[in-house]
Order: sequence, then C-alpha cells, then structure tokens
Amino acid sequence: MEKKYLARRINGYALEPLFDKDGLTWQSHHVTNPALIRLSGDKRAFLGYRAGGDRDHYCIDQTDVYSSSLGLAVLNETATAVMHRFPLPIMRIRRKTSLPQSPEEYPEYLKLHGSEISVMHDFRFYEHQGYLYCIYHDGTITTAFDRIRKMPVADFLNRVNRSIDLMEKAEADIKEAWDRIWPDSSWEDAGCEEGTLLFPRVNGETSTKTDIAYFKLDNGRIQMMRRPIPDIAVLDTDDTLCGKKTIDGHQDYGVLEQNVRPGRYDNSHIGPNAAAPTLANILGKEVYIDITHGVYNPALSEEGDFYWKMRYSPFFRVKDAKNGDLLYYSEDPILDDQSPIWSEYSQHGRWIQALTHSYITFAGGQTPVCPEQNGVDDLFTFYTGVGDTAISRGEFTLRDLLPEKVITDIAAHDAHLCIPVSIPAAAAALAEHPAGWDWLIRNDPFKRCIAIERSFSFPQGIDRAVRPIYCRPGYFDADLMIFDGKSIVLHCELGYCLLYRGLRWFEECGKQHTEMGIGVLVLDEDDPERVYYRSSQPILPLETYSGFLTEPSLSLPEGLLERIRQWIPEQVQFEIRRSRELVRNGQHWKSQHTIWLEERTSCK
Repeated sequence: MEKKYLARRINGYALEPLFDKDGLTWQSHHVTNPALIRLSGDKRAFLGYRAGGDRDHYCIDQTDVYSSSLGLAVLNETATAVMHRFPLPIMRIRRKTSLPQSPEEYPEYLKLHGSEISVMHDFRFYEHQGYLYCIYHDGTITTAFDRIRKMPVADFLNRVNRSIDLMEKAEADIKEAWDRIWPDSSWEDAGCEEGTLLFPRVNGETSTKTDIAYFKLDNGRIQMMRRPIPDIAVLDTDDTLCGKKTIDGHQDYGVLEQNVRPGRYDNSHIGPNAAAPTLANILGKEVYIDITHGVYNPALSEEGDFYWKMRYSPFFRVKDAKNGDLLYYSEDPILDDQSPIWSEYSQHGRWIQALTHSYITFAGGQTPVCPEQNGVDDLFTFYTGVGDTAISRGEFTLRDLLPEKVITDIAAHDAHLCIPVSIPAAAAALAEHPAGWDWLIRNDPFKRCIAIERSFSFPQGIDRAVRPIYCRPGYFDADLMIFDGKSIVLHCELGYCLLYRGLRWFEECGKQHTEMGIGVLVLDEDDPERVYYRSSQPILPLETYSGFLTEPSLSLPEGLLERIRQWIPEQVQFEIRRSRELVRNGQHWKSQHTIWLEERTSCK
C-alpha cells in the first residue's frame, strides 16, 4: 500500500464557540480560520481567528450568513497551548444599522443600506518592517473587498499585555477599558491611495475579495500570492504588501503558479490560507513551508446535474526561500479529514450543516514547536478551522509530509544548479493566440524547465509575462525539463497536450546517475498559463545513465504524440471536458485569470 503523508491531529479543541453572555454576541456561532504568527521580540505565539455570534447574523434572500470579528488567543512559547483567550475582539465592525434578520427584511435593507460597509470576514497576519499587518475582508452584505491595516509590533505587544492585565477583572467592568486599548484608530491605514484597500481601484471600481499570502525573498522583495479563482498566482510587489496595476491600467493578477487539478482532491478551486509561510531547513536548504487549501467537488467528477457539495482540505507546499520558486506541492491532502477523529466539527459543525459542503478543514499557519529547530525531524504545530465552527491543532515533522526522494532532491537543489548544462533553444508559438495574446512554449535555460510566455503590445508598451513549469524534486523531472519545440498538439476537448523530457540526478553508493523519462503536460486551450495535468510518473520506462547527464537529446520516439491521450488518465480527461462544458453553460465559474486576459485585449 502506498504510504500516506499525513499530519496528526491532537485530541481536543484549541478553541470552540462560547455561549456565555458576552461570547454569545460575537463568538457563539463560529471561531474558525485561524491565523498563527510569531512576532519579533516576543517568545509567545499569537492566534488570530474569525469569530461570529448573534450580532453578526444576517440574511441574503433565503440564505443565513454571518459576519465576523477578529478574536485573539495568546499561546505559550511552543505554540501548543492557549494561555489567554481574549474575552472581546481586537478588531470589529461597528454598524449604524442592524443587519437584516429575515428574508423579508433583506430587500428593504438592500435598498436603504446596500452600499454601507457593514460586514467583516477572514483575517490574515503578516509582520513586515516592524509592523504587524492585518489583511481582512470587509464590505457590503453582498460584496466584500480586501483591506490592509497595520500596527507597530511593539505597540501591538503592549496592547496585548495591557489586555491580559485587564482580564483579571470581571468582564462587565472591562468593556470601556477594552475599547480604549483596542479602538479602531489603533490600526493604521496601510493600503493603496492612502486608504485601506489592498488593491488599487480600476476605473473607480474596487476589486472583490481574494486570498493572500506573502513570501519575503533573499533580495528583500516581497512575492505576493493571490487567488484569481480558481487558481493561485504570484507577483512581485517590490517591498510593499499592496497590489499593483498593469501597464494598461488593470489589476495585476501576476503569473499563475498552481492550478486546480482535474482528477484529484482539488478539482474545484485552491487558495492560500490565513497565516504567513514559515521558514524551514531541509538538510541545509532554506525553504518556506505553507499549508494551503484545495477544494473538491464531486459534481465535477461525475455525470448528471451539477450541484455544489464542496470538501475543503489542506495541502502542503514548499517554496525556495531564496527566490520563491515552487519546489513541492502535495498530491493529496495532508489530513485524513474524513476520519471519525475530525468529524465532530468538520462534518457536523453548526455552520457546515447549513452549507453545501461535506467537510471543512481550513488550516491557518504552522510554526516549529521550538522556534530555532526547524529541520526535517523537528516538530511543527499547526492550527486548523474545522467545519467553519471550531479550531483544532495538529503536529507534523517534514519527514511526515515529504517523501524521502523529495527531501533528498531539495537538499541537493542548489548544488545541482551549479552544474553547467546545455539546454537546446526550442520553442513553439501558438497559432490560435488564446485570449488574444501571443504565446510561446519554450525551454528556460535559467530555471532549467519549460516556460509559458505570453505577450501583448499595448499602446503603453509591451506586456510580457513568463510562467515557469518548475522542475519537481522527488520526481523524474527533478533537475531538468526539456521541450523539443514540436511535440505539441491541440485537442479540442482537452487543450494543448505536449510531451517533454525530464531528468533526475541522484547519487547511489558514492556514484552519480541520471534517470530520464518522458512526461505529458495538458494546458488550457483558452489560457495556456493554466496547467490541467502533469505526469507524476514517466509514460515510458525510465532510462538510466551513469554520471550526471548534462547534454540530453531533444529527440523523442516516433509516434508518441499521436497516442498522447492514452497517457492522460480517463478521469482527468472526463473532468476537463466536464468543467469546460459547465463553464460554457454558465453553471460553473470561468477562470478569473482567463477573463482578465481576455478583457485586456478585448478578446471574448
């Protein structure tokens, strides 16, 4: 039986809804979507979370919805236990008008107050240049936006300590003092245009909410990860946390890095989670580790009428701390969230029972139990929302979540990059010009992989972007990927299907060897930056050579391209066809990235 790479759940719950007098108003319905962080100058860890209670309920037509406030728990030095759970929120929305409590109240509320900022949702923490930043959603009852505010870390810690002292008094006696510690003005605006918006307005319009994560790279620059539904994209924001505009004045969605995977448990949509990535060390290689979410919808995997029945699961990601390159993304969820040990809330929580979801485990941050010990055998703890209702805790080591080959190859990654290689300059232009852009599929001699390049000539200048399809440590294409420039075909039902050679270098008994195999990529016909499928195993038996092969041949065996579909699993093919059909019929969302590309070239 194939080994499963899973984290372990710790029995009990870190935080559950509270039904006392004060908790009832703001954290009786849900405490979820944790945001774990350690801050400079303090040994403790801090757990922000989304909390909602009676005061946060509202209706959108026939649907019950809940707004939230930002709750905070102070953890011990190992981040494994709650020392203090604050009795009141540290950020909340103050409404002038009560939210609609019934379907009958909704139309009148929408008419009179539909443009008011009246609800607040998910919260994310990030420390940058001496400030604690809070990225969150707020908006009207029908549309939410991304906001960003900040507070000096020293100021935040001072307010935390004052709050802990205040908690020794009766709750009824602390509300006014609490509001003086955590007034709305304690958080400074940190957004675009001298406001709180995370992304700049375009033609007066505000971008709707997305999911965000940040990676600080070796050169001091910030890589932002954002989600144009249903995928994940990255963009360089220099040294700021805010978004940018493109050369032609649109929102900058960046370049896609990860995509939904037909045939797997993230076939619906994916996204970053609510906490900052964590530095780790894999046998000398500095990396970021991060837990993301992937969503599975069985309606995309079977015939019949479409329906929404989503399962939110955590996946594990490893990125190069030096340049932000993606090194590893787990093929399967890292929690067995259908196990009975998770079911109390993940399947039966108060909120999930009212939603069209089957399971929800939404992780929010990980940290070493001992902050200075972050190697492959050291213990990490993480927190996860379960069932959108409560928060649980789990543990793992990197060896628990990473196959041994992946660990070995990541450790050798930098050394292998120093070995000179000869990569032929082969490329294929896409004659169909998807979304109105010029596309080139080519070899990237610097990343040593296949690159998907798009460009368009705007009046303001040429906009060019490159998506690397990174080599994958632990797989047959760990060190090199090579495209011959001609082994690509457009299948009207699937998209662009291409063949490539992959190489992996390894050492055994003190001797160097090379494995070489052939793989398949399937790219979206409408937006080739989207990768539908990539071989996890070579389609033909591996060829093994002595030494590190540095000048691999481009040539492929005859007749492979004509038979390429036989190496794409039937379930993957079905789900690609199914999702495309649902999008055409308006039953499922079209990629925001694709729409963005089309709108910019007026090609629809």
